[in-house]
Amino acid sequence: MAFRIYARIKPDGAGHLVRMIIKDVSDSGEQIEEKNSPTIALIQEFRCYYQNEIIFEAILGNAASKDPYLSFRLERLQLGQSIKLVLQDGQGNQDQVEIKIP
Repeated sequence: MAFRIYARIKPDGAGHLVRMIIKDVSDSGEQIEEKNSPTIALIQEFRCYYQNEIIFEAILGNAASKDPYLSFRLERLQLGQSIKLVLQDGQGNQDQVEIKIP
């Protein structure tokens, strides 16, 4: 999969704020689908795991932009633990990154 996930988590008054941008390094943004061209692998699903449980999930479908930006707030996280961010494209490929809670 050719995605790069840039994510940050920082304490906020109501919990922790997670901000991330997903860069598709293989997509120039100028592709035109033709009849016999391969399917473009767009980000379809996003999941956030904490202690092996899904705590946030988004089904993006074809509405996602080229380099989507996601931001969400999480509550009741323990300091020193980590969350895992998992992406899945339309072809079933997955990419993930783990970030530590400050």
